[in-house]
Amino acid sequence: MLMRAAQVARIFRFKPLLRYIQGKAKPLYADARTILQNFGAWGRLEALQQNAERIGVATVDGLPMPARRGYRSLGLLSMDTIMKRDWIRSGRWRLTPKKQQEATECIARAEKYGWHHEAWKLNWIMLWRGSGEKRAYFHGWRKHFRETQYPLTSMFLQLIMNLIPSGQEHDFEEEEYWN
Repeated sequence: MLMRAAQVARIFRFKPLLRYIQGKAKPLYADARTILQNFGAWGRLEALQQNAERIGVATVDGLPMPARRGYRSLGLLSMDTIMKRDWIRSGRWRLTPKKQQEATECIARAEKYGWHHEAWKLNWIMLWRGSGEKRAYFHGWRKHFRETQYPLTSMFLQLIMNLIPSGQEHDFEEEEYWN
């Protein structure tokens, strides 16, 4: 919940709220990291790391490597796709050619594995912020969005969160995760 609240605070540029959330999350992150390291729960440890990176409290003094490298190392393709989506939606409104290419590859991967929750988000981003065949992105968005189940309020929040740039251009570069 703190990760989602931090995402909302970051998107709407509520820095005092983001700092408050980070203060609450930091000790929870440290305790959870210690527990997961002791149990050797590497997949969960990388998921914790990703949430800590999204909140802005990740540190370099523990076992988990940055989530982007950790997910690749563990072979967790869906989680790697989520990391790439965070990067794709950061920065300026109009996506760079590099981000559009990455989004297209992630859409193909999401469709291949039936990840509707990722396919609709990536098509949504490309529909509004990318260039190219808007009709195809609209159909992809509609097809995959219908396959997901969100409560009405969450549906609107998800549409907004996946449309508005989620931070500055380099906020989701690997080096920037380590505050």
